[in-house]
Amino acid sequence: PRQLTRLGARPIGWISDGSAVVCHTMRGGSSAYYAVDVTSGDERPVLTFLPDDALKVALAPDSHAVAYLRPHDGHRDLWVASADGAASRQLAEGLAVRTMAWSPDGRRLAFDTGGVAGSSTYLVGASGEGEPVRVYGGIGSDPSWSPDGARLALLGMHAAVLVNADGSEARRLHVSQADKAALDWSRASGALAITSVQG
Repeated sequence: PRQLTRLGARPIGWISDGSAVVCHTMRGGSSAYYAVDVTSGDERPVLTFLPDDALKVALAPDSHAVAYLRPHDGHRDLWVASADGAASRQLAEGLAVRTMAWSPDGRRLAFDTGGVAGSSTYLVGASGEGEPVRVYGGIGSDPSWSPDGARLALLGMHAAVLVNADGSEARRLHVSQADKAALDWSRASGALAITSVQG
């Protein structure tokens, strides 16, 4: 292991060829994003068009697009744009979006919502065409795609939830302290690992 950054930084994704990791940090009181070369540690500014109030930023798998949340009237709206800032478009409005995740092919985004209307998980096309489609109406957060894009794993109440991407066959897997758990799919086998913090 080697240290790539001198200041606190949160990784949000990889450049598609694996040569650099994109990090978010606060510098001079402002939000900033850098691509940090994994060999040299050299930094270059990226995503400079993002507003300072952008939240939950996530790069598409090919690193050519970025999704982010923006606060609006007491909730968070979902936006997507090209990595150079072109073609910025809003994908969800008024749904109190909490977290989102790109599909493996970069064509869709899964996101979960909360608030007075309850919790739901939706899918929406990254191109901006069509309305979000609800695929799960129960408590679930932090959607995680299976490597083949066929299923979603969610963190629910004392459970992990598996649901097909078309909204069918939702299944709960009991997990103690699910609110402190993390989900990770094996790219080789398609198995789902669930890590839960006890106590």
